[in-house]
Amino acid sequence: MQLCLLMFCMVYVFPLLAANAVPVTVIQPQQEPLTEHLPLTGTFTSKRNAALSPRVSGLVTHVDVDAGSRIKRGDVLIEMDATLAKIDMDRAAAAVSEARAALDEAERLAEEGRRLLKQRNIPESTALSREADVRLKQAALTRLQADYRQRVEVFERHKIIAPFNGVVSRKLTEDGEWVDTGTAVLNLVSTEELRLDVQVPQEYYPLLDENTLVRVYLDAFPDEVFQAHINTKVPVNTASVRTFLVRVLLDNHDHNIIPGMSARAVFTIAHQNDVVTLPRDAIMKKATGQTYVWIAEAKDDKTIARQLRVKTGKTLANQVVIESGLPIDSIVILKGNETLNDGQAINIIDTSISNKD
Repeated sequence: MQLCLLMFCMVYVFPLLAANAVPVTVIQPQQEPLTEHLPLTGTFTSKRNAALSPRVSGLVTHVDVDAGSRIKRGDVLIEMDATLAKIDMDRAAAAVSEARAALDEAERLAEEGRRLLKQRNIPESTALSREADVRLKQAALTRLQADYRQRVEVFERHKIIAPFNGVVSRKLTEDGEWVDTGTAVLNLVSTEELRLDVQVPQEYYPLLDENTLVRVYLDAFPDEVFQAHINTKVPVNTASVRTFLVRVLLDNHDHNIIPGMSARAVFTIAHQNDVVTLPRDAIMKKATGQTYVWIAEAKDDKTIARQLRVKTGKTLANQVVIESGLPIDSIVILKGNETLNDGQAINIIDTSISNKD
């Protein structure tokens, strides 16, 4: 292709041309795989963001954390007055001990009854009655053990426990306040599993997958580039803006990124088929919206400009994709094309072997 352009110039450029020939610079279209860099803005959100509330109503006796506190899963965050629950739990524990002692005595009597029955020193009905009493005492113990476990659970529910590692974003209660079940008392946000939520134009839905390269830039860290990957695409189109949600994951083990931060994600999209591209300056547009280019053609002993209608596609940086209308071997006028007329003589003063020059 480069040789073709040079031969064209040797034949038509070097001869002296008419005095009114317009000086122009020409290029040849490039056909190559299309790699698109799609920059979009998103916001970091937490995978876990919980409004914690008590499981029982009661009086707050101690709040162990404040806004900004970093906590671990299992930490006690808030304690409530559990005096009555503790009394009920102790009463249930005593009942279990009593039932266990009664069962032990019943089992002793049953064993004695079996021995005496073998010696025919006790009626069979008495021995059977003792066996039945063991089963009754066992059932009573099981019931009281269940009641005790319930009392323990009620007692434990007077504590609010951290369900995951995170940071307290809001404290909504203080010591001495009465709170009811369902009332939010703390907001807890995980900073370990953050995702960047980005709204992507719908036409890119089939082009993005988990293998798409993503680079993330944050204003808070201007000298750093974060490598990321697509975690999920939400297959629901936002009708009002014709976009879909893409969630991007990146490493935040240092906890430098926090929920609510904005960031710019650049998706590198490799299109499968080769495309023809031209610099933006080579593309002309009429008032009707029709796009065209000027190409150089040899006619008799001179070089003239010809208008060629083309269909354009995506614009990537300074390059425009030509979808149809332009033969790949065309000599396209890049500079000096602003005031040309169809058939006008031109003087090629420079050539750009690559359209990216």
